[in-house]
Amino acid sequence: MGLDTQAISAVQFEADAVRIHGEPKLLLSASLFYFRIPRLLWKERMEQLKAYGYNSIDVYFPWNYHERREDEWDFSGERDVEAFLEAARDAGLWVIARPGPYICSEWDGGALPAYLLAQGVEIRQNDPVFLSRVAAWFDRIIPLLKAYQADEGGTVIAVQLDNELDFYDCKDPKGYIGALRDLVLAHGISVPLFACAGQGGLLQAAGIAEGVAPTCNFYPDDRDPEFEQKVLHYGGLMEELGYPLLVTETNRAHYLLRRLLGCGAKLLGPYLQVSGTDFGFTNATNNWGRPLAFMTSDYDFGGMISPEGHIREEAYEGRLLGRLIEAYGSKLAEATAAGAADENLILAGQRNNIAGPYALELKDGGQLLFLTNLDDEDKELAIAGSDSFVLRGGRSLALPYQVPLAGWGLEGTLELSTAELYYAKQTTSHLVLAFHTESAGEIRLSSEEIAAVESENCATDMQDGQLNIKFDGTSDAVCRINTRSGDILTIAIHDKVKALYMDELDEEGLLHTCSSEVQSADKEQTEVSNWQLSSLNGAEPMTAGGKAIEISSRIPGTKRNLSRVWLV
Repeated sequence: MGLDTQAISAVQFEADAVRIHGEPKLLLSASLFYFRIPRLLWKERMEQLKAYGYNSIDVYFPWNYHERREDEWDFSGERDVEAFLEAARDAGLWVIARPGPYICSEWDGGALPAYLLAQGVEIRQNDPVFLSRVAAWFDRIIPLLKAYQADEGGTVIAVQLDNELDFYDCKDPKGYIGALRDLVLAHGISVPLFACAGQGGLLQAAGIAEGVAPTCNFYPDDRDPEFEQKVLHYGGLMEELGYPLLVTETNRAHYLLRRLLGCGAKLLGPYLQVSGTDFGFTNATNNWGRPLAFMTSDYDFGGMISPEGHIREEAYEGRLLGRLIEAYGSKLAEATAAGAADENLILAGQRNNIAGPYALELKDGGQLLFLTNLDDEDKELAIAGSDSFVLRGGRSLALPYQVPLAGWGLEGTLELSTAELYYAKQTTSHLVLAFHTESAGEIRLSSEEIAAVESENCATDMQDGQLNIKFDGTSDAVCRINTRSGDILTIAIHDKVKALYMDELDEEGLLHTCSSEVQSADKEQTEVSNWQLSSLNGAEPMTAGGKAIEISSRIPGTKRNLSRVWLV
């Protein structure tokens, strides 16, 4: 169900996929808030996200950040929305825009100007007085979003209306969301519109208004044994409405994002992978404490990037997931959730507290089988008649099963693997597929085109057109396969740690690893504690009698240097 205006949009939210300029895309999106990061660092943070696997950002636009007093608007300097959207376009990041009017985000007033309450305006309702105030805000913010929407050469691919309305007692959610929709469309927005549910109330959050896609925010226990079943339920509801399953907010662990991927989610939107700072008095209360308490100046939930720009360990999990998504490409972007796998794929071994296998049917054939260990204890398993392998505690894997190699330009089938395929590199006549493992295991291929096989640190057995590759998981293994047509397939197998820190893989299957840029918690704490007590005259300009020190450092996740000037 969608309005006619979206029939010609460059972006389509369809039941089986998100399509941008006709190409199916699986969106891995991180929150990146310009109002919590100095403008000098916008580009840096975007480059870091790209370097660590993300292709999209979601961003709130706080009304009261720009209307500083009633009818006094500011879009300059740190508040330059156009400059932020231009930077995102230049970085090649898709933008999911969230202009409110209410945003939550633990921001003062949820971004609603205080004068609304002082004047007794009935907020977040289908009320003409409130909507007239919203119209004044939308008159300013929406044209900026339109100028950078995908239909006009930019990267804004969707616009959210309000935020988690199901947490609020809105008397007429359909009328309210419909009114916001009409205000937005009046400014020429043609990309999809959506409204997110914070506690599963799709009707209360989106009103199921025509032309507005409902989306889900999930904040579960990452190891909830029933999580997939709950998500699959919502996926089914979305399919009935003609929309894909879009998870606009969730926890930051890529362990959980893999579980969502296995349920067919087309947007994976962990909230606040890029931390920031609440400057001035913009911080509000949290909404989960007992009692509620004001947030600190640091707006940091432990995501991939710290407020100072330090790369944390989870960033490498992000890059690994991003590479997996890229390796499967459109096959994964158009995949459909099949739920629990067929009985012939049932696990053998230590099955207690194992979620799955859940099957994702890939476009043009084959499956990804998602297995999640809900314990900290390692489990020895077998699947689909494979040799046993170890699924480490707190791990989630996506294992290929009967996946045609045609998607990578070769004849044959990747029958199964107990190692996760996470990287594909293709040239005219050479394909490299990289797998990571944490134990011994096997990979099976079938093809009538195999002419010769060479292997290093793995055992191979070729019978009746099926090649079985067995590895011990303790050393890097490479299997090079020459086909009768002259193509070469290189299978590279290495441990997960090397996969996390891999910079690139050459055609011979040799790894080139990068040094970790992870900032340890101990070092962060040391830096924070190295403050010195100083006495300052608050009435005196900061530059009075001071001197400037320039510090140059490499931007984490990039090859650029950044110079910062400090006044002392």
